[in-house]
Amino acid sequence: MNFTTEIKNEIISIKRTQKEMLEFLIGLLSAKAVNDLEQNLILKFLNNTFKEETIKILEKLNLKFILDKSSILIYKNQVNFALPMKNLSHFFAGFFFGSGSVANLNQTSYHLQLSSPYENIINEILVKLNSYNLGFSLVKHNNKYVIFVKKREKISEFLMRILAHKSFLRFEEEYIERDFNNSLTRLTNMDICNLEKVAQANVIKNQNYEIALKNKLLSDFSEKEIKAFEILHENLNWSMSMILEELEKNNIKTSKSSLNYWFNKLAKKVELFKKGE
Repeated sequence: MNFTTEIKNEIISIKRTQKEMLEFLIGLLSAKAVNDLEQNLILKFLNNTFKEETIKILEKLNLKFILDKSSILIYKNQVNFALPMKNLSHFFAGFFFGSGSVANLNQTSYHLQLSSPYENIINEILVKLNSYNLGFSLVKHNNKYVIFVKKREKISEFLMRILAHKSFLRFEEEYIERDFNNSLTRLTNMDICNLEKVAQANVIKNQNYEIALKNKLLSDFSEKEIKAFEILHENLNWSMSMILEELEKNNIKTSKSSLNYWFNKLAKKVELFKKGE
C-alpha cells in the first residue's frame, strides 16, 4: 500500500458529525466531481473501497444518487457549496481524499499535491492554504489545475490540518530515520521521543476539547482558556511554547504552568462528563 492510500484510509475512517460529513463531501466534490449536461455531479473511482465509503456518506446525508460500475451520479441541487465552515479540516480532508497524492516514503524528495478540473476552485483552495503559510504553488497539467508543495515541514502541517495524525507521525518518523541514515540528522533519539510525545499528547488534549465543544461543557472556561484550546485544535503539532507565543499575539499573556493547568482542567471536566457526574 502506498503512502497516499494510507492517508486516505485514515481520513475516511474518522468519525464525523452530519455537518462534518457534509464538509468532507463538499471538499471531495470540489476536487473530483464533474458536471453532466443536466448539471448532475459525477464521481469516478478507481479504488472500489473509496467508492463504497463515499456511498456510505451519501446515504448518511440522505442524498439521491445512482451507481454504475465505476461512477456515482449525484442528482443536482442537493449540495450547498456555499455552506459556512468555521473549521476547514474536514473540507480539506475531503479535497485530499478526492484528488490528493503524496510521494511515497521511500522516495528521496518530498511532494504533496491537490488538483481540480476547475480553475476557480483550485485558486480559492490555493489562497486559503497559503493563508496558513503552507507555500503551495499552482501549475496546469493534463487539463487539470494542480497545487503542490515540496517542503517536508509544510507537508507535515497539512497532514495535521486534515486530521491525519497517524500518517503525520509515520511521515515524521520516516524523515528522521532517513536523516539518520544519511548522517544529516539534526535530531537526537530524545528529539524523536519528544516529537511523538508532543503529537500524541496534543491528540488527547484535542479530543477532550472536541468532546467538551460537542457537549457544551465549556461554560466554566474563560475566553483565554477557550482560545488556547482553539489554537491547539488548529495546530496539533505545536508545542506548549508555540501555543504561548500565539496567545501572546492575541494579547493573552500567561505561563506554561498555567497553560498546562487549563488543559488539565479540561481533561478533568471531560472525565467527569464521561462518568456522568
